[in-house]
Amino acid sequence: MKSVRLPESLHSEIKRIAQGNREAMWKTIARAWEFWYTAYKAHFQVESEAPQVAIDKAVWYIFKLVNSVGEFKAGTNKKYYYERLMRTIDTIESRLKIDCSLLRDAAEAYMKRRSKANKTALNDATKYVCVKILESALQKLSSATKGS
Repeated sequence: MKSVRLPESLHSEIKRIAQGNREAMWKTIARAWEFWYTAYKAHFQVESEAPQVAIDKAVWYIFKLVNSVGEFKAGTNKKYYYERLMRTIDTIESRLKIDCSLLRDAAEAYMKRRSKANKTALNDATKYVCVKILESALQKLSSATKGS
């Protein structure tokens, strides 16, 4: 039998959960580890092996994009948030192979002039890219389930 040093707060939490489930603490830890490791492995699996990964990645990139656009629109340091948005766009284009030229143009226009029309164009372009990301994920999911 091996032992592991834990912070008191973590030990107390594991003990509380184990008692609530009426199981040994080591079983609680083993279940938590198995859950974490399964999720970790699924993140790196090929999408045809784990179709839900395509949806998970799509939601992550949509979340990341919407946050970047929101920060850019609301942020006081325009240049900083513009550059962060451009990095997010670059990531989406390179990893997901989604054309973001419309969004890039809308962001550049909003950077030059923060008008209501430019803000609306930025919102519409963001929505368009989000739909494209979701369509791509659903297409991967559909082709993976047809192959099963």
